[in-house]
Amino acid sequence: MDHPPPPSSPHSQPPSPRANPNPHLTRSAAAAARPPQRRYPKPPSFITRIVHFCFRPESWAEAARYPSHITFVPLAIVILLASLVATTFQAIRQYQHLIDFQQAYDKTYPAMELSSDGILTAKGELKNPVHLPLFGGNVLIDPTGKTDPQTLNWTQTFQLKPTDATTVAFVSNKDLYTPAGPVDEYGYQPLIRQPLAAVFSRGLGSLPLDILPPQGQTLTINGAALHSIILGHVWVLIVFGFFWAIILAIGDALWALMIMVLLSPLVMVIAGARREAEDGTRSKFIVLPRRAAVRMVAALTVPIILASAALRAAGYATTYSLGVFASAILWLVIASALAVWTAILARRIFGSLRPAK
Repeated sequence: MDHPPPPSSPHSQPPSPRANPNPHLTRSAAAAARPPQRRYPKPPSFITRIVHFCFRPESWAEAARYPSHITFVPLAIVILLASLVATTFQAIRQYQHLIDFQQAYDKTYPAMELSSDGILTAKGELKNPVHLPLFGGNVLIDPTGKTDPQTLNWTQTFQLKPTDATTVAFVSNKDLYTPAGPVDEYGYQPLIRQPLAAVFSRGLGSLPLDILPPQGQTLTINGAALHSIILGHVWVLIVFGFFWAIILAIGDALWALMIMVLLSPLVMVIAGARREAEDGTRSKFIVLPRRAAVRMVAALTVPIILASAALRAAGYATTYSLGVFASAILWLVIASALAVWTAILARRIFGSLRPAK
């Protein structure tokens, strides 16, 4: 007699599809769960990166290993912060010059009187024009009519030198004179002439000042009055410093871009070499990729930007003593020397081009 088969054990039951997943799906899920592998070494932290760019020259060559943003972002932030720091110190130094001028005014110059019609007169004997220090030059004030604006040593735009012989503006008894361009071939300085009544009125003229007295009254200008005027217009220095920082940042960014374009081929040529074959003969010439050279040049511009900002903050900008053109040539020569150094370091760091044994 046939007997029915014994019930199968639970362990002998076929596994469910969930208990035996597809191995391909398992590997895909595991790979998706793992974080993506970085195709380049882990870069130093942001602050450490900037410190290395300033004090560790090998980091200039090592910048070729990382994506462009690893180097360009610190460079952009350094340019912005360096411009803000430089202009902040320049504004503080300008404020101190104005305070020193105000404190010494009563001992050096006679008091002056400004009418509501914008007429300036000296209330005593004025032997020499008043020298008001402003933005690396001087504003000369002479309401007596003894000074001819054409005889002054005018300072040209972007070549301000902090000396007593340079003039950025001249104030007569009723007009303000500023240079309109370079001196022509006959030695004539084109000047812009603006009435003081417009300059010292709210919302008029090129200077945001509001010191014109009410109609029919006069304003006595002495040390105490200058102190009040300076304190009441500190915001002018702040606004000027902010816009000057933006101009400096744009100029430094354009300079850095120019350096990358000009010096990256130099780095590519010096860092390149001929690969040696198995028999010791030299074969194809290996050239550093252009993008890697650009990253290296961007890295070496970080200490140059900081050095230039430090000189500006201290009042020793190279444009003051050398001028714009000579200063640009000087920094280009320095950047070229650092680029050559970087290319040599790159050949040492990235190893020999001989084949592996």
